[in-house]
Amino acid sequence: MNGTFFFKNKPKIIGVSSICGPKESKSYIAKYVKTKLNDDTYGEDSFEKAESRMLYTVIKNAIIDSGLKQIDVNSIISGDLLNQIIASTFAARNFDIPYLGLYNA
Repeated sequence: MNGTFFFKNKPKIIGVSSICGPKESKSYIAKYVKTKLNDDTYGEDSFEKAESRMLYTVIKNAIIDSGLKQIDVNSIISGDLLNQIIASTFAARNFDIPYLGLYNA
């Protein structure tokens, strides 16, 4: 199903966050990453759960970085590495914010 969303005001990105695993933490991109993990499963028992937890952490930290409260955020727009929006859906359900999942079929 395709859809079009119209926003009354231009969307703005006012908070950002990033996360990476142990290999990326040792690479040239490490200086651009806020949260560096020592464990590529983030303490979870599967990579899918780890990815969802990583997305949750990034969303939470982006809200903090923006200086806003969760109630002030209008929407979460996200996809995920699996291109199935499962991990991002599970991460977004931890917030009381409307979620728009991006899927590239």
